[in-house]
Amino acid sequence: MASLQRLTVREARDEPGVVRSAAAALGVPHDEVLALLDPAARRLRELLRLRSSPFMVSASGSLRVDGIAGLVRLSPDLELQIAPKFLDPDDPGWQEDFFLLAVFSRTGRVLPREHIRAGHGRRGDLATLVGQTLVQLFWESHRRPVRSYRTREVQEFAYEGDVDPIDLFVPPPDGWPQRVLQLRRDNEHNAVLAGAVRALLPEVRDSETRRQLLRVGQAIGHQPPVTSLRPVRLPSRYRQWQVAYDLSLQVLRGFGVQFQEEHLLTPGFVLRTWETWQALVEAALRTGMPAEVLGQQPYRLGDRSTSPLDVTPDVVIVVNGTPVLVVDAKYRTREGTRPSMAADDIYETLAFMRATGTTSAVLLYPRPSDVGPVLPVGSVELFEQVEVGAEQIVALAVECRGISATDGYGHFASRLSSAVQEHTV
Repeated sequence: MASLQRLTVREARDEPGVVRSAAAALGVPHDEVLALLDPAARRLRELLRLRSSPFMVSASGSLRVDGIAGLVRLSPDLELQIAPKFLDPDDPGWQEDFFLLAVFSRTGRVLPREHIRAGHGRRGDLATLVGQTLVQLFWESHRRPVRSYRTREVQEFAYEGDVDPIDLFVPPPDGWPQRVLQLRRDNEHNAVLAGAVRALLPEVRDSETRRQLLRVGQAIGHQPPVTSLRPVRLPSRYRQWQVAYDLSLQVLRGFGVQFQEEHLLTPGFVLRTWETWQALVEAALRTGMPAEVLGQQPYRLGDRSTSPLDVTPDVVIVVNGTPVLVVDAKYRTREGTRPSMAADDIYETLAFMRATGTTSAVLLYPRPSDVGPVLPVGSVELFEQVEVGAEQIVALAVECRGISATDGYGHFASRLSSAVQEHTV
């Protein structure tokens, strides 16, 4: 069996020679690699509800990936690692930034730096990063395990309640059958944790992390099968387990795990980049803005025949009950020698401003990693400004690299919110 091969590419950029490199690494013809990319693209398009195929292969063998980032298993021997355009795959810690964004986009929670162990990103293994994080979360809370009451049928000589006098003289050989209520560790919450450990074990390449996952699995013990993958809020007395539970749930829902050659049910460790950026912007503004932040609220622009015509900006900043600023998260700039706002984005933003009654808007784009040196996380650069009468639209590029550093998310939210607030009328 061939060893697992990994190819790394950057989103939204033509990567020459990728197909040739994959064929050489696997020792197979060029056409066999193309035969792996096609079904993977169809699977990802269906599962992530993409409008078009995320993979484009040119006649020369270059590969371009658009709209997604993460880890895609193409076969038992080949996986494709895709860095989003705002992170640098040559940076040893880019996987840590990506992992934080991925967890946040799926759970709405930001893991603190202590849960993203420095150095695991350098191994080039996102599954190891997930496994190590789950291990650390488990041992931090294991002294207070999640327990729940369950009714069981048992046979014991210790008996509570009334006993038939005849049974006192002739007891059953194994004790009296009775139904008892017990506080036990085998429950649906621990079943999710155990299921995530089992799912990660085949994927983790680092031997030490595999050993630690095995220890966690033994500590959790035998659990019933997982019957539901719906998100739940744990009881308040077990609040410290919520992040570990949420992460485990995402692993079981296909967040980063198993490749099943005969079924190919899960997309791998993949996310839609524009959707992640939109969720991050809204959450950061809610964290850092002193004013009221309304997300995804419809506003009436006009009428269409007999029905109202509504538009829905990503974020509206409200002061004393009055909208003062439209903020929209955008992912793509117009192609050219210099980044600029696409015409469709400008027209859409003007509609948002008219519907909300505001005269100012800010469009936020992730700063690509190839435009210059790393800035402090959350720093912004103004790259274009448009004025239409009294209405003004500014476009800002936001630095994302370093968001997994100590208090990285806090700095990101603070700097981004300060920049946005400067444009609040």
